[in-house]
Amino acid sequence: FVLAPFASNASELLSAYTYACKKTQKNITTSLSTLVGAACMNNTFVLGIFLALIYLQGLAWQFTAETIAMVLIQWIIGMVAIFSKTQTMVHAILILLCYPGCLF
Repeated sequence: FVLAPFASNASELLSAYTYACKKTQKNITTSLSTLVGAACMNNTFVLGIFLALIYLQGLAWQFTAETIAMVLIQWIIGMVAIFSKTQTMVHAILILLCYPGCLF
């Protein structure tokens, strides 16, 4: 659960790293925006698959806390992305700290 997102998003990580190496404000913002976009898309996709499996397989719903945590983290990251024109290190740390919130 910890390494799988990094492995599946290796191209986004490499692209973000390439932008970040240029060390200009525009490139750093592009780098962080790329990572935020990839994280939101992955979370939305996986949550959709998860909910579809629950519905289609007729499984008992026992995942309220996990689902609420994932949706809450997505909303937090989405608000950070929407309301900030420039991504700063504070934004990066906030987003990075949200990752363990989805695991617990």
